[in-house]
Amino acid sequence: MFGHIGNEIEKIMANYPSLRWWMEEKGLVVGDARNGLDQISRFDRIAGALVAEHWNAGRLKKESLVQIAEELDREGFQLRDNLQPAQWKLIANHHQKIRRQAIRSFSDGVKDRRFAGAVRRRLYVACDRYEKALEPAEPIEPGF
Repeated sequence: MFGHIGNEIEKIMANYPSLRWWMEEKGLVVGDARNGLDQISRFDRIAGALVAEHWNAGRLKKESLVQIAEELDREGFQLRDNLQPAQWKLIANHHQKIRRQAIRSFSDGVKDRRFAGAVRRRLYVACDRYEKALEPAEPIEPGF
């Protein structure tokens, strides 16, 4: 394996979505995160992980926001289904006024400054839910 060890472990752990890893005094620990992740929506799991990955110095850069939006669109998430009601209301009002410029995807939403904040707020909620779901669980004892 080549590269930063943490990144390599993340690649391996991607094959085990119900597990997470962390370091303790005695070394690498793999724990069951299934309970917490099973309690949040698929959108919160995927969007939260993307935001956490792109989070830098207490903020999410615009370039990262665009990348996350494109990934959510590729995953098939619908903007209307995943925004909170107050956030969707802003876009619905826009649709009533200007039907030709409908905001139908996350990518459309982040490109327009008026709606990027609403998408950003929803992503922050997803990240908060994701991080709470990943709070330390009981470690799995080695089987050897």
